[in-house]
Amino acid sequence: MKMTSKPEETASRCLRTILGMISAGSAIEESGHFSGFQSAMERVIPSILEGEYPWWRYESLDAFRFAVARKLGPEEAEFIGLCLLISDQTWTPLHLRLRISSQSDYIEWLECRIGESGSGAGGMIRTPYGSSLETKLLYSVVNRLDSITWAYTITRGAPQHAA
Repeated sequence: MKMTSKPEETASRCLRTILGMISAGSAIEESGHFSGFQSAMERVIPSILEGEYPWWRYESLDAFRFAVARKLGPEEAEFIGLCLLISDQTWTPLHLRLRISSQSDYIEWLECRIGESGSGAGGMIRTPYGSSLETKLLYSVVNRLDSITWAYTITRGAPQHAA
């Protein structure tokens, strides 16, 4: 039996509801379920990262801003944007792809890249909350996705490849 945290169960349930209402390729719109998913992922992502990166034992996430939030497939979604680090209320880039189980409330596969490598705390470039650069950074992440040197990358589970 797979042990799943309450936040992961919540994230899976909320995302399943959202994905069930839209078609592949569609944007995920703001909703109560999307807010619930984001709140749960604020806990899920650091807990997964801390297993591989000790620095994350002392950091958490406080919010997300997404330039892209879309359904990729029946149980799969992608999120590109920023996450707010709780320790000093600064934004750093985030790219998250995940697939939830079709049968139960857990994340089957997750790939998360977080933080642009730099000289800030945790080895990341950080942009202060409310900075005039915040929105510019948000939309630049989409165009720079493959050229960003990510400070942290974690994969859990295995992606399914289409035949």
